[in-house]
Amino acid sequence: MMPKIELLPVVIDIETTGLDSLEHEILAIGIKWGRKENCEKVFCRDKDTSEFSVIYKTLITLGQFLSPAIVGYNITNFDIPFIAARATKLGMDASIIRRLPRVDLMDVVSRYILTNKRRVSLAEICDYYGIERDSEFRGSLMPIFWENGEYHKIITHLQRDLRAEWALFERLEKYCAHNLKTRYKWDGEVRWIW
Repeated sequence: MMPKIELLPVVIDIETTGLDSLEHEILAIGIKWGRKENCEKVFCRDKDTSEFSVIYKTLITLGQFLSPAIVGYNITNFDIPFIAARATKLGMDASIIRRLPRVDLMDVVSRYILTNKRRVSLAEICDYYGIERDSEFRGSLMPIFWENGEYHKIITHLQRDLRAEWALFERLEKYCAHNLKTRYKWDGEVRWIW
């Protein structure tokens, strides 16, 4: 009998002031680990909350889960390295974010769904599957919202993205399990624990 590898999917997404982790900062980090709305947290900066605090709270929360697997859209090339770079700059140990198994939904879509292995945006793939997403705000507006003190708009955008990524993960969960097995060369069946 094949061993079972049980993992809790934890969707993670970030909002930043720009795309370069050496020049820009994290504004908010969101995590979602279940189907219900109370299974998500968003840590957002405001005038009294530092980037250090947002990253620290995220890393502490990730450390509290049993058997988590990080899931997100373009997390391999953006979210995870951005968090790691900013945490290291601020003197934190962010190795947990690098150690945990991860499923990049962009890679799954490119590998299992698209015929020419091209990259598509989260908006494009959500539209394809009819998944509701944030069509009100774009990620490029987040620095403007930050400057204007409109933190609620950053939180709203991040929550909508988390929920869209979660819905995409649910749609592609079998592909995600296969992706984990091949990426980490695991023998056994990956089972998602909700």
